[in-house]
Amino acid sequence: MGRRGWTTLALLVVALVLGAYILFVERHRELPVEGADDYTRLFDDVTPDAITSLVVKASNGDTTSLVREDGRWRITAPLETTADQAAASSLAATVASIERVRPVDEQPADLAAFGLADPRVIVGFSTSGNRSARLLVGDKTPTGGDLYARLDNAPAVFLIQATLETSLDRRTFDLRDKALVVFDQGAATGIEMTSGGSVTRLEQQGAAWRMTQPLAVRADAGVVESTLGRLASGQMLSVASENAANLTAYNLAQPAYRIAVEAGQARATLLIGAPTADGAVHAHDPSRPMVFTIDPSLVADLVRDPAAIRSRDVFEFRSYEGDRFTIERDGVARRFERRKSGETERWQQVEPAAEVAESTIIDLLTRTTMLRAEGFVDAVPTSAAPVATITAVSKRGEERVVFHRDADAVYAVRADEPGAARIGLSAFDEALKALDAVK
Repeated sequence: MGRRGWTTLALLVVALVLGAYILFVERHRELPVEGADDYTRLFDDVTPDAITSLVVKASNGDTTSLVREDGRWRITAPLETTADQAAASSLAATVASIERVRPVDEQPADLAAFGLADPRVIVGFSTSGNRSARLLVGDKTPTGGDLYARLDNAPAVFLIQATLETSLDRRTFDLRDKALVVFDQGAATGIEMTSGGSVTRLEQQGAAWRMTQPLAVRADAGVVESTLGRLASGQMLSVASENAANLTAYNLAQPAYRIAVEAGQARATLLIGAPTADGAVHAHDPSRPMVFTIDPSLVADLVRDPAAIRSRDVFEFRSYEGDRFTIERDGVARRFERRKSGETERWQQVEPAAEVAESTIIDLLTRTTMLRAEGFVDAVPTSAAPVATITAVSKRGEERVVFHRDADAVYAVRADEPGAARIGLSAFDEALKALDAVK
């Protein structure tokens, strides 16, 4: 047989396969009526705020009942628990805004042809005005762009957009509150992290955070707020047990880590235990009976070594809010103050008195007060000798730092903190260049 013969045969096979598909698969499926899509709102008399209850049967078999009371959603079945407010409100908004793309069949002879004899998803609702309805969702259309659907009190089949599927097909877990612990992040005044016998304690003192255990040092405000934020926004991956009678099975009777947040008189605690077979980690809020799982990356964000929490800024002082700045070096002291000059304030060198451009002073202050620790040591090495003392005064108070230098590094010792911060030589030398530029 020639090439033309083989081509003809191949086209014939394709035609036969396509014809068989149409005959046996699509013959029972009604096609949408002719005409343009009309996108008519299905429940044009319903607003999201008017919906007071929802019942969702998901494709996985979960049936979840929710009610809204005093503006808050809660799940009433298959268990009593708080709902995820954003997820429940989003579902109500989706239901209220569903549009019918176009009608398909007003009197279908066979609902199974549309996947509606046993709908994959059912969403029912009721409103404060006693309006209620149930939407039954079936298969996707052959093109995949729409879904077949109908209302349970009417036979007509119509199309809704396929993009609604993920918004409507919600499991119980999707709709429940998945917060790890509940606390007011803005009201937090203390954090305590325990691992074995080691305790790291942080306290808010005024506008600043300080570590009080195992060291009395300044804490990095960014790290503290990040930890609080991750704890407040963290979500469960799954529920291992709704009512765990035996925490030992999850290594939670003696947890690997305990994190407690204090907000006034309130205290929220998260216990972190053993990893699961799939790599997640068991966790527990002692105020609730459940055990749930969390992502291991969340554990890494919450459980931090004290050295990672300690502030690496040598100074809290900043030039835009400072009042006075003094550098003593080689037996010579230079003092700068921010003083009134006409209608504004500007930095001036007052000891020894000299006319110095404010930009030069600010460059010095910025380079010096932006020094950061590369690490910390318990004591300054004996090989290092003192080279400068800086005293900075601002609304944060007075800070006094003595700098020591050896061949390898510079060490900054604050009067109010133990040990010393190790600073890179190049950063310190840049600060000294800025000082030398002040004539």
